[in-house]
Amino acid sequence: MDHPYYKKALEAFLSGVVAADPAGAVRRFLPEFDQAPTLIAVGKAAVSMARMAQSILGALPEMVVVTNPENATNLGKMQVFASSLHTVN
Repeated sequence: MDHPYYKKALEAFLSGVVAADPAGAVRRFLPEFDQAPTLIAVGKAAVSMARMAQSILGALPEMVVVTNPENATNLGKMQVFASSLHTVN
């Protein structure tokens, strides 16, 4: 039996997930740099954020991306590492 507000809470949560735009956040908030920075992106959205940063900044000397196995992909010269958290009970 579900809690009476379970369905509404789930709908609210999922609408927040859909509205999240990590690449858009990078586009809006990435500062300007005097010299090319080293790009490090970590998390489920790391690939999309790294792609956006690279499209804004151009070629970067070093780029490292750590994401979950489901989102890991070849990004050319970027080093992409797939990692997952395994809990032991």
